[in-house]
Amino acid sequence: GYDDYLGTPWTNAPMCEPDATGVSRKFPSGPTFCFLFANDTVVQQPLHIENVTAALTSHAVGFVSSGDARPWYYLLSFLHVHTPLFTMRQNRGRSAGGAFGDNVEEMDDAVGAVMAAVERRGARNSTLVFLTSDNGPYQEEGWAHAGRTNVYRNGTLVGRLRGGKGQVFEGGIRVPGIASWPTVIRGGAVSAALVSTFDIFPTVLRVAGVAMPPSYAIDGVDMSAVLADPEGAPSQHNVLLHYCGFTPLAATVRGRWKVFWGEQQWYTDDPANYTICTQCCNGIVPASRLFAPATDLCGCEEKDIVARTPPVVYDLREDVFEANALTEGTWPAAAGVGYVDVVGAANATRAAMEAAVHPTPDPQGAGTCTAGFPAAARQPCCPGCEKTALSKTCVASEVEGAACECDALPAAVVV
Repeated sequence: GYDDYLGTPWTNAPMCEPDATGVSRKFPSGPTFCFLFANDTVVQQPLHIENVTAALTSHAVGFVSSGDARPWYYLLSFLHVHTPLFTMRQNRGRSAGGAFGDNVEEMDDAVGAVMAAVERRGARNSTLVFLTSDNGPYQEEGWAHAGRTNVYRNGTLVGRLRGGKGQVFEGGIRVPGIASWPTVIRGGAVSAALVSTFDIFPTVLRVAGVAMPPSYAIDGVDMSAVLADPEGAPSQHNVLLHYCGFTPLAATVRGRWKVFWGEQQWYTDDPANYTICTQCCNGIVPASRLFAPATDLCGCEEKDIVARTPPVVYDLREDVFEANALTEGTWPAAAGVGYVDVVGAANATRAAMEAAVHPTPDPQGAGTCTAGFPAAARQPCCPGCEKTALSKTCVASEVEGAACECDALPAAVVV
């Protein structure tokens, strides 16, 4: 559905770790899974991951600067700050935050380059921009590689959000979000309203004047009210379900109350690395050793969950660290709403979802067709290369057995 595309069809993952030259060749599986597509053509294989931020930014700036008078939409999916960490050589060591900080600095430069292009185009006031992340820090990768969930009040560190990526605790799902639209959003405003990345889709449709069909299944709601009045608008979801895999494990009610039907338990199954993190599940995935060592996130199966019956509730307004579980017997008298009402609202939303959605996921659906891993048999090749029936890697057609590589990108723009 895109007119022009440049990106990685897989993701930044352990096999993309760069070698000394900045190319994803440190592990033998790197060239197989880490490459760049331009529309439907492989243009760089293996991935020159050191320069990929500059390449993606250059593509975005080129599109924004094209001067096309039509309304436009651009999705820029950085590989930052996902592990393995990487930066261009001139950006290494520039941050006081180590390698992770260098990644953040480089991404910040890239965002600035794109916004400058929007400004040059004269479209700053008529362009709605969202900048956000998809999850909290991947703590299992180690403290030096993970982001932070620190909470500050009046400049003082008061604690860290609970949990991280792959969990439905606040450390896993509460992420920074920035929206910019000078003619609509007051600069510098801060909102505590609960919105979700689900909400970006219906919001963009409304801004574009596109009506969403009534039968279209979408969990998001239009957040225009929050954009127009960030500090005054209420949370946009009466009940927002939080899923662990395909299971609704928790729900936030009225933007304040967090209901848990079960909580993921933290475990360690890699004794050699038992100190790597806390509030996480830091085992090495055994099968990954064949490709590149990958750590394991907390699971979502029944064996990974501690059931909470009856459900427990956390008051995110008073207890954002989810440290004090509330039950009907410990419910605060001044809450303004009862435990039964809060849990009842969550239960009703969950029941309605389960009645409307088929209980067994489609085996060909998103996230299941490759069993969570890219299949080498389906991996495309550079132009002029092919895969033999027995080969799991691309080979040059003209020279039997020769490795196939390509780099058809122009010199990356330094950002």
